[in-house]
Amino acid sequence: MKHKSLFKWTLDALTSFGQVPLPILFSNQFMKKYTAYNEWNEWVAQSNQNIITIKDFEVEDESWTQFIQHSTAFSSGKEMIEAAEEFYFSQRPYGPFPII
Repeated sequence: MKHKSLFKWTLDALTSFGQVPLPILFSNQFMKKYTAYNEWNEWVAQSNQNIITIKDFEVEDESWTQFIQHSTAFSSGKEMIEAAEEFYFSQRPYGPFPII
């Protein structure tokens, strides 16, 4: 339970300061594990979408949803974002802020 509250705190802190840039959130490790691509830029280029923010993932568009379903292990953009955030914070439990 302590890990989840730390995760939530870090996520809330990032939300208040700004979000993790998508190319960092979707690390090469994440992309290799959960998609048919090796890196974020390659995947975005194939999507033919203008993906700049997390909100761009949540667009209700049939072709976008189909692309996600066919090229990743996820059924929606929201599900992919949630998994990426969880993966990111499992790798960096304190977020981008080092403990001094």
